[in-house]
Amino acid sequence: MRRIFSAVAAFAFASLCVGADFQAGTVAYDRGDYATALKEWLPVAEQGGPNLHFLLDLYFLIGATYAHEGATQNYAEAARWYRKASEQGHREAQYWLGVAFETGAGIPQDYKEALKWYRNAADQGFADAQYAMGRMYANGSGLRQNYVEAAQWYLQAAAQNHVGSQNALCGMYLLGRGVRQDYSEAASWCKKSANQGDPDAQTILAGFYGIGKGVPQDYVLALMGNSGFVVGRFPPSRAVCDNFGDARP
Repeated sequence: MRRIFSAVAAFAFASLCVGADFQAGTVAYDRGDYATALKEWLPVAEQGGPNLHFLLDLYFLIGATYAHEGATQNYAEAARWYRKASEQGHREAQYWLGVAFETGAGIPQDYKEALKWYRNAADQGFADAQYAMGRMYANGSGLRQNYVEAAQWYLQAAAQNHVGSQNALCGMYLLGRGVRQDYSEAASWCKKSANQGDPDAQTILAGFYGIGKGVPQDYVLALMGNSGFVVGRFPPSRAVCDNFGDARP
């Protein structure tokens, strides 16, 4: 009871004591005025917020603001604020810190550190991080290439309707990488992504319908999907499958 009361009191205190500055920063951020957003948020963050949840979210927002294009862009500062939130368990900050390490944005490129932070966020159920883990295993970035492990991570993210992971699974089932080759499974994952509006998946799915692999042949649906595949040629080229769903961090 005391802990619940303390949490409620802390949020109430946050809205009374720092709410105005935070809201002013939020309004500025929403209109793309990142300099003003940082001006409002930084003093609050440096002083320490009234509760940990509020403070970690603020750390993350400051990091995201520094990462935006514009006069205030500073990847080193973005990474520094992401780390402050990451070290205390903020999963979205952990993911973006992993991106910083993978790409070398503001800090030295380090795949092992990227994997560490991706894994921390992925273990908390963050779909983008689960996808990143799958991609790292599939590409052999910072560890031994392992398509079976990649597929397992993709499956976790795909279960949360992560489009990139659904696309990646489509490609893996097409090629039989890390999973048994299965055109029906490939088409199924492709359809899930296509139904979310992904244009690449819609084109690939049109190819399935045009050839009748994994789904009943249906030229109408193939034409509706604006297929780029030649009828009679299946599966699509290995290059297409390799790159399908391979969004960059």
